[in-house]
Amino acid sequence: MNYCFNVFSCGSCCGIFNHELSTKEIIDLLKERTQNFFQINKSNYRRMDLILYRHFRENKEQSIPKISNEIYVCPFLGIIEHNKIGCLIHPTLTNDPKTQDASFYGASLCQAYDCRVKQEDKENLYYQLIVEFLQSGKFDDYLLMHENVNQEKKIYQNLYYSRFMGDYIFYRFISFYFDFDKILKSRTLLELFFDLCLERIPYNKDVSSFEINYHNFEEDQFEENFKKIFPNRNNYEIPIKKYQPLWKVYVNQNSSS
Repeated sequence: MNYCFNVFSCGSCCGIFNHELSTKEIIDLLKERTQNFFQINKSNYRRMDLILYRHFRENKEQSIPKISNEIYVCPFLGIIEHNKIGCLIHPTLTNDPKTQDASFYGASLCQAYDCRVKQEDKENLYYQLIVEFLQSGKFDDYLLMHENVNQEKKIYQNLYYSRFMGDYIFYRFISFYFDFDKILKSRTLLELFFDLCLERIPYNKDVSSFEINYHNFEEDQFEENFKKIFPNRNNYEIPIKKYQPLWKVYVNQNSSS
């Protein structure tokens, strides 16, 4: 199982969410990059052409507001087969292990990097949960209501997959307090987990897989940590009680709510 490219593909480590753009604007940007890439590249992957493309796109995107000046946005992230997002110069596409040397980080870093969610989700349970969510009717309804999506659904699914894969703080929170295996075995609990993902969407627009969370969760501080994961909620009592069925045993034992 390839965590980065399977049912959905992830581009969180490429800095795409550091652009202050809407989801639709990001998709338009990825399309524009892809078109420019093949206009310049001519499908032969000459290093000179790849460097030319990179500098062209870096200059063109320089005017787009950034969330953080410390996070590089790689212009080689584009749209590849089956409306997935991915690296336009990845060796699986170019048949050359060194084409990514034209990127800012170079082939060795690009190919060796693993995000923290991928490193910690050893049994791929979080991966399975997010895939289930993105294929659910609740997510379809969300896309229709908030993104007005009736076409190109796959691209949107891939971008939201990237957001959840790059959302290490959310992953740390739910993996500490919630029982993934139990959730995957129950349709009722899955639907409840989908609601939790919908709650999180407003907060993971600007994620990066380089995000580091130094906070250590404590068993008896679920309510306090819930408020950190969903910081702008006016009423926490209802959602906290709503998600009790997802908790691990020790939370049920120790919580006073």
